[in-house]
Amino acid sequence: MRQHGLVVVIRRIVLRLIFSTPLIREIAESFVLKGSLERRFTYIYKTNFWGNLESSSGGGSTQVVTANIREALPKLISEFQIKSICDAPCGDFSWMKKIVYNLDIKYTGVDIVPSLISRLEPFKNEHISFECGDITSFDFSGFDLILVRDCLFHFSYYDIDIFLKNLSKSSYKYLLTTSYLPSDDY
Repeated sequence: MRQHGLVVVIRRIVLRLIFSTPLIREIAESFVLKGSLERRFTYIYKTNFWGNLESSSGGGSTQVVTANIREALPKLISEFQIKSICDAPCGDFSWMKKIVYNLDIKYTGVDIVPSLISRLEPFKNEHISFECGDITSFDFSGFDLILVRDCLFHFSYYDIDIFLKNLSKSSYKYLLTTSYLPSDDY
């Protein structure tokens, strides 16, 4: 297990070095921006495109960057009496797993990358589940809270419009969507 972790760290470092080359990054980004959302995000996940050593979901999912939301979310859940959350996209579940086990809720993580959802199987229990799905077509009906964190800025305006139209067809109580200002710190 320790050796596997070392291989992952070395792979991430090498990919980060490769993708820090402007020309290579430009070529890779043009490839990533073409095709379906599933193809784009599967490529990003499999190559650790954002080059973050802590989370394959990128710098926005690190423990430092998620500190505020990890502190605030349990308070919001209590204040608004949330009993069910759909976290879409859930990404690699790296930061959410730090808080979700301490909450009295039904948690459903949704992501478009099939291999990522398969990797999250060990985290499932009677209150935590994961589904492969595209937020532009997923049925969000029945959830108290839909969490769409640091996602929409990766979409084209066209895909954002499709997402919002899809969301308008669903019955849910609350939507919490966030974004962040990119930084060279992560």
